[in-house]
Amino acid sequence: MRSKWVLAVLLALAVPATAQAAPAPIDCVLDKLDPATRSAIAADVRANLEQQGEQSYSEASRTPITNASTQCANALGWDENRRTAAAKYALVRVAVDIVRAALTVRGIDPDRVVRGYQVVPPQRRRAELGKEDYEFVASVLVANGTLKNAADGYLVGNYLGMLNLIDVSEAAFAVP
Repeated sequence: MRSKWVLAVLLALAVPATAQAAPAPIDCVLDKLDPATRSAIAADVRANLEQQGEQSYSEASRTPITNASTQCANALGWDENRRTAAAKYALVRVAVDIVRAALTVRGIDPDRVVRGYQVVPPQRRRAELGKEDYEFVASVLVANGTLKNAADGYLVGNYLGMLNLIDVSEAAFAVP
């Protein structure tokens, strides 16, 4: 009986140490972005959403991300694939919050969109999704009442694309 109690205490003590592990190296670029860069990215994302066309980002967004990713690559010994993956990841991690807020303003629950996205198997989400994948997720979101009209499709599609790019970037970063 006592050995089970001791084991339970040891397991309980081990969990907090694991929970306080250092941040993943992919976060290095994200952690280096200052408030001015994050504001520039936010402005670019808002402009992209208004234009509903090809996504573009200003020098004020791109240059600091490139510089931060180069610094992280040099400090942590990343190859070009990891540097690129971490740069994309940082950009999208900032951008996704802007799109999430825009969804909320439109009356769309971002968490329901995430759950719709998670219908796609995890292994498939770690690669770029194709048109049929997005159409499938859209049909799930229409069926569950999350996506109520075509006008919201562009915004929801952007959010889905960003969720996918986070997964793709993490997968690319993890490849040795």
